Amino acid sequence: MSEARVSCLSVLSGAVDDELGGDLEPVRSELAERALAMRREGVSFPAIAREQGCATSTAYERVKWAERREGTETSEERRAHAAAQLDRVILRMNAILTSRDAKDSTVIRAAEQLISAIARKARLLGDEAPARQIIRLNYVSEEALAEEREQLEATLTAMGVDLSAFPTPEEIAQRLLATRPAVALPSG
Repeated sequence: MSEARVSCLSVLSGAVDDELGGDLEPVRSELAERALAMRREGVSFPAIAREQGCATSTAYERVKWAERREGTETSEERRAHAAAQLDRVILRMNAILTSRDAKDSTVIRAAEQLISAIARKARLLGDEAPARQIIRLNYVSEEALAEEREQLEATLTAMGVDLSAFPTPEEIAQRLLATRPAVALPSG
């Protein structure tokens, strides 16, 4: 049985492992991972199949198997895969930038992609973490405010204070709003 044929079959069934008396899982994983990487780079299934020497349906199955396998990976493994993909993008864009044959528009596009990939990798690695801000809000219910107001009014009335001489809470709020500058909200 040819090596390419064994490689193609190894993805579709574990029976080939038994048939050859060996463990083809590393081969299966490597082929599937490479197929997935090629697919993510925009390579078509027929092109993946030609590259790996197997049928288009096998290339499709390899990509799907690798995608399913990713669901069982830890977040650290997924982060490492993403970092490696970004490294490949960065290398490709650097090659375009340093190429003497590249057109100006291609170089500009490569520079934009390079900047984007570097920013994504920084974010992935946590190098671009935003400054942490802790905001504490004390919430007081409307009912609690009304109860407190009633107690205060009762106390003041018992002391003989004429409450009609004081502004209402609504009047106080309007005066405060009129005297305070507008607060600029951060954009973001």
